[in-house]
Amino acid sequence: MDSLQRELLEALKNPSDAKNQMSSKKLMFKVYRDKARLFALKREEQNAHDSHKKAERILKEELVVASSSKKSLNQSMRMEVSVKIAKLQLLKGLWISKFGFEKSIDEMMEAYHLFSDAIGDEKNYFGANCQLEIGSNYLRLKNAADASAILTLAVEILESIFGEDHPLIQKYYNYSSEVYSYSNDHASMLSMA
Repeated sequence: MDSLQRELLEALKNPSDAKNQMSSKKLMFKVYRDKARLFALKREEQNAHDSHKKAERILKEELVVASSSKKSLNQSMRMEVSVKIAKLQLLKGLWISKFGFEKSIDEMMEAYHLFSDAIGDEKNYFGANCQLEIGSNYLRLKNAADASAILTLAVEILESIFGEDHPLIQKYYNYSSEVYSYSNDHASMLSMA
């Protein structure tokens, strides 16, 4: 990945045309995004943050500005860019959990709000996934009450989108049984099985 990064940096220094320049920036964004994940897996928090910041800067400052220079962004393009920013935030929330569940909850909440703002409705698939991850982190912190509240919101959204038989609903039931195990409510836990 480092050799690809060096190659892309060199390509960005010598722009041959705008299309190649934009392609190189997009690839560079992906390199930094993926490096952040890899550093997180290696438990190198500062390197993960640094790579994430570089990816975020490319996305927000360069790719968004380049897209908007084609005239004004229409509503669809604005939403697409906002969703990309929210997805990057979601990824940060996932990898940062390696360094602390509280940090991850904060980042996931930010991603949830970004998705809600971008899509214009709090009941969306990405937001529900954020809530599932937030609920999971609350469970890891043994905070069953907050986990239960967040997971209930997530399953309501997922059921309204996909119906009761979707595989993500199973993830909810797994988490819910864990919530009940913390509360010693064995009858409710068995009803989840």
